[in-house]
Amino acid sequence: MRVLFVGNSQMAVYDLPRMVEVMSEFAPGDHPRIEIGRRVVGGIGLKGHWLAGEKKGTPRDMIATGKWDYVVIQEIFNA
Repeated sequence: MRVLFVGNSQMAVYDLPRMVEVMSEFAPGDHPRIEIGRRVVGGIGLKGHWLAGEKKGTPRDMIATGKWDYVVIQEIFNA
């Protein structure tokens, strides 16, 4: 299973993508393993990721070319 994480420092603080990957590594053998992709940039919300365009390495490029099973998108929370 392939999962792409798109977010900012709020996602990076606890390294959520790696945490999910490790949990999949320790799951019983009959459960799928998870291959992680990530685009995590501090201080950028969903709009910033979108406005980065479609050049190589941007979330839009990664989604279009990565053949992901799931994409997890995290937005900035401003209280």
